[in-house]
Amino acid sequence: MTGPLIVSLERQAHRWSSSTGFLILGDFPGGAVYSHGNGVSDDGTVVVGLGTSDAGTLAFRWTETTGLTNLGDLPGGVIESGALRVLRDGTLIVGFGTSSVGQEAVLWDETLTMYRLADLLNVAGATVPSGWTLNEASDIVRNGLTVSICGTGTNPQGNREAWIARYNLPCDAVDVVQSPEVATASFGGSAQLTVVATGTGPLSYQWRKNNVNLTDGPVGCGGTISGATTDTLVLNTVTFVEGGSYDCVVTNACGSDTSATATLTINPPPAAADVNHDGQVNGADIQALVNALLAP
Repeated sequence: MTGPLIVSLERQAHRWSSSTGFLILGDFPGGAVYSHGNGVSDDGTVVVGLGTSDAGTLAFRWTETTGLTNLGDLPGGVIESGALRVLRDGTLIVGFGTSSVGQEAVLWDETLTMYRLADLLNVAGATVPSGWTLNEASDIVRNGLTVSICGTGTNPQGNREAWIARYNLPCDAVDVVQSPEVATASFGGSAQLTVVATGTGPLSYQWRKNNVNLTDGPVGCGGTISGATTDTLVLNTVTFVEGGSYDCVVTNACGSDTSATATLTINPPPAAADVNHDGQVNGADIQALVNALLAP
């Protein structure tokens, strides 16, 4: 196995990865020693689940930096909530909470604010049918701006039934607010170009030279490129081949924007006869060579 997994052993949630092995995630203070991991982000940095505390069963979000974070519960009713899944990028979390009307599906946003899922869906235009109660949200996926959530609920006849809801996220267009600056690099040295853009994420980047897409790896006469699809392009061991006009195309789900062009100029290396490296070839270089040869 190569990817992060979630298991629950000895009444505490664990995370496993091929690089770290098993890592105990812990439990809330108070109450019985019990926690359960239910979902993990693609990169393994965010784990969600539930654990017991002295107040009751509570949903948690875990990261290596924060440890277990209590996600709270809906007002009213007994204290019982659980985080069941997390979006692949580790942002949105879904699960259930308990209010005065019983168990209800909930969503936590990137700030870990908790919402009744039915309220959010109604605002987004995915109206919950009359007489239905969404009891829990068990999974969430995102494809571009479309978010799909599924779970179980209670229909008007009082029976438990599966449901799925889809809605579109609002999208702010990409805006390049800082273009790369004109740069100069010494022959054999390095150069760095940076772009800053705003807009609904995720943002993707593609650097170009003279309107041709760049890729990471070796270029020219011994030079290398890295960061061709990030916000910062790095060129190492540059030669005259790397000189030219550079820009960056930034894209999100609702469009793209292209930065202004920045020219990279490569300064030539010192002439071989410029022994004293003063930028000139003259008699002083002969004297410098003689001094070097006579030096003990």
